[in-house]
Parts: sequence; C-alpha cells; structure tokens
Amino acid sequence: MTQAKPPSAGLAGLLFAAVLFLAGAGLFSIHVSQTEGAAALDQAARSAQLLDEARSAQAGFKVQVQHWKNFLLRGQNPADLDSYRTRFAEQEKTVQTELQDIYDNPLLATDLRSQVADILNEHTRLGEVYRDAMTRYDPADPGSAFAIDASVRGIDQDLTAHIDAVADQILARQQTEAADLAAGLAARYKTARLVSNFATLVVLLLVAMLVWQMRRRPGR
Repeated sequence: MTQAKPPSAGLAGLLFAAVLFLAGAGLFSIHVSQTEGAAALDQAARSAQLLDEARSAQAGFKVQVQHWKNFLLRGQNPADLDSYRTRFAEQEKTVQTELQDIYDNPLLATDLRSQVADILNEHTRLGEVYRDAMTRYDPADPGSAFAIDASVRGIDQDLTAHIDAVADQILARQQTEAADLAAGLAARYKTARLVSNFATLVVLLLVAMLVWQMRRRPGR
C-alpha cells in the first residue's frame, strides 16, 4: 500500500509554485514597463519633432517675408536686387519643403493634415503673388517700392496665423497624449502592484501553513 504524502509536501509544492508565479509576475511587469517606456519615449521624440517642424516652418516663412522686404528696401543696386530675389526663392523652397514634411508626417492628425494642405496651397499662391510684384519693381523709381509694398501689404498675416494655429493644436494634442500615457502607465503599475501583493500574501500564507503543519508533525 502506497504511503500518503505528508500534508507538508503538498504545501511545499504550492509554495514553490507561488514563488515561481511571484517571480514570473515581477519579471513580466518589468518587461512590460520597459517596453512601454521605450515606446513612450519614441512617441514623445517623434511628436516633438513634428512640433519642431511646424515652428520651423513658421519661422522660415517670416524669414521669407523679410527677404521680400529687403528686396524692396535694399534693391536699388542691381547686384543686391538679384541677391535678394534669389534668397527669397531659396527660402520659399525651404518653407515649402518643411510644410510638405509636416503633411507627410504619419503622426499628423487627419483634420490637421487637411489644414496643412490648405497652408501648402496658400504658401504656393503667395509665392506667385510676391514674384509677380517683383516684376513690377523699378529700382530707378523710388516710389515703385512703396506702391508694390502697398499692393501686397499684410498678405502674409493670415498664413502666419494659420501655421501658428496648427502648431498650437499639435502642442495641445501632445500634451493630451502625454497625460493619457501617464494615466495608462499609472493604471498598469497599480494592477501589477495588486498582483504582486496578492502573490506575496499567498506565499506568506503558505509559509505559515507549512510551518504550522511541520510543528504539528508527530515527534515534534
């Protein structure tokens, strides 16, 4: 007849299983935290890059407009005139590229993408307006600079405000995403802590039961 295992042997097995579970839960929690933390850092870095692109495009457009003003104010010399015209064209191309990069960024929300598309079209249109005004500039006639400037005065303001508004919306969504991420990480940490505490309690309970049974064994 097979001798039955003492009760302490069963408890020891349960204790061993509980310790393994506790260790596994701890390792799993560490792995999940590390993975989610790395993903969060990557997301934050790419979101910051998107905001930087928007601010860079905004500042770049202001530089483009400044080249236009330099063209009018300091273009009496033919060499300077060509230089400022070239600088304007190069800066216009740079801004257009920056706006296109924003539009192509996969992190850009769908509704903001349509706004950036409008900004791209408006920037192209303004470039044509400025270049047309350049053709009417006469360096020999000081009054032509004032007349041309008056014809395009303020046309950059709406586009500047629109880029600024998109940048503000990108920033606001970044802040919302950061808050949601922090809340999610806090909730997962709370869950992991509850599981760990429960497993620790089970281990302690099994240890207490094992010690109690061993103390009750015959001959003790």
